[in-house]
This record gives sequence, structure tokens and C-alpha cells, in this order.
Amino acid sequence: MEIKEGIIKLEKHLSPLDQFVLDFIRVLGNREYVLVSGYVSILFGRARSSEDIDLLLSAMQKDEFLELFDELDKAGFECINVERDTAFSYLLQNTAVRFSRKGSVLPNMEVKFAKSFMSLVAVKDKIRVDIGKDSLFISPIELQIAYKRECLKSDKDVEDALHLEIVFEGNISKEKLKKYEYLIEQHGC
Repeated sequence: MEIKEGIIKLEKHLSPLDQFVLDFIRVLGNREYVLVSGYVSILFGRARSSEDIDLLLSAMQKDEFLELFDELDKAGFECINVERDTAFSYLLQNTAVRFSRKGSVLPNMEVKFAKSFMSLVAVKDKIRVDIGKDSLFISPIELQIAYKRECLKSDKDVEDALHLEIVFEGNISKEKLKKYEYLIEQHGC
């Protein structure tokens, strides 16, 4: 792994979960998004399973979302928890819309609009990870650590945070970590 100018270059054998994520991300094209939560730890080598990948999508108009919905369908993905006509209203209500490969339920991409203060920060401060010829965007490592410790707090989340601290030892900004902890304290999870 190489970190240079805010970009992480990662060399790894792609797991089926990684391939699922990259295939989904390709359909997004230039739409703004960020991957958060457990998959970030898995991406950097944490050995644990995950049934869903959390993706925050910048808010968009209904027609643009329905266009994306149709593009995902053409690319072999299906929405597994809601019909096309009501999916947008789910997102407006801050309820996740889940997509999986057609004919399968797992893994699935849990898509939400970035609406809360911290989710908007995650989108704004996102960092790029290059894996071979592909790229994806993740929440900053310091924000992942702070959010998992201060908001989620489950054993699995605390272990994810510890894993990221170990993997990124020497590359974590204490100032950024304190900034994100402060923002969580001020604005909530």
C-alpha cells in the first residue's frame, strides 16, 4: 500500500466482495458517493464477513435517481427491498435502498442519501483508493475510526477501528482524528 497526495494505492487480490463493489461503483459513473463502515476495514485486509456494503450517495433529483436505478438494472443489479416507483421516497425518508446482483441477496449495496451532518462530511472529505485500474472513494480513515468508536461502539466496530489504526500506523493524522471526534460531539452521529 502506498499513500501519496491523499490517494491510497492498494495492491491486492480482489475478493468476490471487492469485485461486487467495483462493478457497482462503475455504474455510478461520475455521481458523487462514498463508501463507509465495515467494508472500509475489509478493503484493507480485515478478515471478517459482511452481508452489506454501506454507500452514501449525494442527493439527487428523482429523475436522475430513476435513471441510475435503470442503469443498475441493465448492469445486472436488482433492488431487493423496494420497487422502482417507491425507491426514491425511501431515500428521502433516510431509509436504505438495497441492491444485489440479480438472483442473489448477498452481498448487497445499502444505498442512502448523505443527509446527516457527518455523512455530508464523509462525502466532502472522501479519499480515493486506486486498486489496479479501478478507483473508489472511501470516508477518511480518521473519520472511520472516530465514527466507529464514538457512534457505533459495537465490538465489531471497535475491532474495525483498531484494525484501521494498525494498518495505517504512522499515516493517521491526530489532528484530523480530533477534528472528527469534535464534529461528532457537536453534531451527533
